[in-house]
Amino acid sequence: MIFQYFILNAILASLTIASVDHQAPVFTYCPKCITMKEITEHEIHVDWSRPKATDDSGEEPEIICSRPSGDLFPVPSTTEVVCTARDSAGNRATCSFRITLKRKECPMFDPPQNGALACNKIGVEYLCAAMCQNDFDFTFNPPLLYLCSSGQWNFFGIQHSTQLPWPNCSRTANPSILKLNNLPGYFFDGDINDPNVLQSVKFCLSAIVLNLCLLDFNYKVETSLNVKLVSADYHQAPVFTYCPKCITMKEITEPETRVHWSAPTATDDSGVKPYITCNKQNGDIFSVPSTTEVVCTATDSAGNRATCSFRITLKRKECPMFDPPQNGALACNKFGVEYVCAAMCQNDFDFTFNPPLLYYCSSGQWHFYGLPNLPYSTQLPWPNCSRTANPSILKLNNLPGYFFDGDINDPNVLQSVKVNFMNLATAPYIPPFFCKEKPDECNVKTVEVYHK
Repeated sequence: MIFQYFILNAILASLTIASVDHQAPVFTYCPKCITMKEITEHEIHVDWSRPKATDDSGEEPEIICSRPSGDLFPVPSTTEVVCTARDSAGNRATCSFRITLKRKECPMFDPPQNGALACNKIGVEYLCAAMCQNDFDFTFNPPLLYLCSSGQWNFFGIQHSTQLPWPNCSRTANPSILKLNNLPGYFFDGDINDPNVLQSVKFCLSAIVLNLCLLDFNYKVETSLNVKLVSADYHQAPVFTYCPKCITMKEITEPETRVHWSAPTATDDSGVKPYITCNKQNGDIFSVPSTTEVVCTATDSAGNRATCSFRITLKRKECPMFDPPQNGALACNKFGVEYVCAAMCQNDFDFTFNPPLLYYCSSGQWHFYGLPNLPYSTQLPWPNCSRTANPSILKLNNLPGYFFDGDINDPNVLQSVKVNFMNLATAPYIPPFFCKEKPDECNVKTVEVYHK
């Protein structure tokens, strides 16, 4: 008995009488995934048509989305919008769609032959300078700096060409303006594959930017630059060779579960394996029910990135909700997908077999609560009510709350059934944690009655 009380106390925080409506709403329209490219702003408003749903009750269900249409989204980003339709009985259904926003990027050309391209990259924007080995010179006059903003290359300098791509470096008889003026930072000695030379080139870009800042150059640059040398493959993002498929798990009996998947893999044209991180880890614990978008990012040594994503959908095992008794009613309290129920009959009728005092659903399975001196059947569905010559145990013992007078469609009868239920919930043979200890959550106003 104590064990039964303990189990029920863990399941029940309050008791309400539920409706027969256990059918979730059905979405008749869910927006398709939205992909927008070539965006030049850092944020953008995204609009979509409102989802639609119907319910077998005939009433229009309430629909709430995790993001409203017209909301402001950062660029770049990938966002899963989840919409939930809820009917008056608390049944729910969800639909989701993905919004993918991509920033317009400047085309990243190959670096100069016999030279290098040094860049500071911030997101999809660049600050770059073309450089040549000391034995070579530019094939045409480059600007002092190439600036990528809103997906377009801009130029800063004096008497420079706006030709793109930037110039290569060759042995030419016509010295460039940068060579003639011996501007520091645009020429370097040695083999660029030498780590010491590579470091000097990185320092050159920092020196160029700092010198221009001293000349009141109005381009804001952090004093500590993250300078990267652009090699021929610098602008090539990694490529995913494997991304996990969407995962759907049903009939889960626990409120949380671990989910496992094979690790995504990616390659890069540099030959170096890219570093892959995901916003969720293989084997993480996920709540049930839930829908989660897992986004994995592959980053190469030059900072180029690629993403892949997959969805994890977890569904709780639900107890089958049967129709209420004929010539009677069913009283239920629903917590998500779990219930506590009591069967009732009109006074002119009796149960076709002995029900327990309470039916309760836990971990997707119906259980039964009764008293040792009142035998009951564990048969499902619960009994109907009929005119029978063999009175049930509940009828013989005249237990209050299980029988009512009149037509359940009569508001006065409906109210009396609610009162009957309160008599049942507060009866001495019913544990007090069902109702007595929670008067704010268990009273006549919280009781609802469902019937055929």
